[in-house]
Amino acid sequence: MDSLTECITGWLKELIEFNTTMDEGSTDDCAAFIDGVFNGNGVSSVIIRPKGCGSMVFAEVRGRRREALLLHAHLDTAPYYRELNWRFSPDRATFIKNKICGRGAVDCKGQAAVWMKLMCDAAKTAGSMEYSLRAVFTCDEENGGEKGLKRLMEENRSLFDDVFLVIGEGGGFSFPYGGRICYTFQTGEREDMEGGPEVDDKTEADIEKVISLGIKKGYYSPMLLDYIKNSGKEIKRLDTYPLYAGMEEYFVRAPYSDVYGRFGKLFEEALKASVPEAILMPVITPGYSDNRYFRRTGIPVIGFFPFDVKDHIWMHTANEYISLDTLKLAYEVMGRVVGRICMGA
Repeated sequence: MDSLTECITGWLKELIEFNTTMDEGSTDDCAAFIDGVFNGNGVSSVIIRPKGCGSMVFAEVRGRRREALLLHAHLDTAPYYRELNWRFSPDRATFIKNKICGRGAVDCKGQAAVWMKLMCDAAKTAGSMEYSLRAVFTCDEENGGEKGLKRLMEENRSLFDDVFLVIGEGGGFSFPYGGRICYTFQTGEREDMEGGPEVDDKTEADIEKVISLGIKKGYYSPMLLDYIKNSGKEIKRLDTYPLYAGMEEYFVRAPYSDVYGRFGKLFEEALKASVPEAILMPVITPGYSDNRYFRRTGIPVIGFFPFDVKDHIWMHTANEYISLDTLKLAYEVMGRVVGRICMGA
């Protein structure tokens, strides 16, 4: 294990072992730990706890300009569900080969640990950054976010006034397709389907027409249409993941998002530098995340955290883990993304 991975996994081990489960845990101690790491690494940080809510952390590294890129992760997790067939204790960080196992490893303390490292890195180069970099670590996402990000934005709206892009969870799951490795790139979610263009019969021609229009406008990757038309011939397909079953209907019904057109090339180039055969697959996820609270206020959001193609993404079930390969990949790729954006490249 190299020093970089050891740093991130060391923090992740601490994060996993704080009980932040939605049924019996608290984010207070976990937030205090993150705040302590930031204070020790030159990152301006504050713990915020609105009345009736758990603790959340807001951090910032100032660039020459006030406008900011925001990294978001949530600290609360699904319950331990100890009655499930866990091979190890869900409330401890267990290392098995190149994996770190425990509740929250994927959803989403692994992402939080990588965001922490990127914030500490940014603090060392703050004087050369064009744009500011912020991070927010929230509570209550697994309960719907009403007493987490939603309350935080209502009571502290000024923290988000200059944010031009949020990067959160909801994408980056990888799967082989057509000789390439596709990475999901969340441009929207179930809530965004309301008011979207309707297609009466949902025939293949209807779907192709709507998605082709989105491709021409730069909202979707051409890979999307190719996948939907041909995925039935593939052994392993995106819709083998229950979360994405019937994905084409979400694209047909969802209003267009411009985040792929604006930022897709940047993310894909950063990804290809580590995974040459990679390509982005924009998706409208049929689940919900805190991303919707940003979108409701008009702030663009991308759900993306790249996972190694060998990882099996188990979130709320037993035996949740994240591999060291994923942590290294995510740090490399997102470091390039954050660097290019904050340096104004």
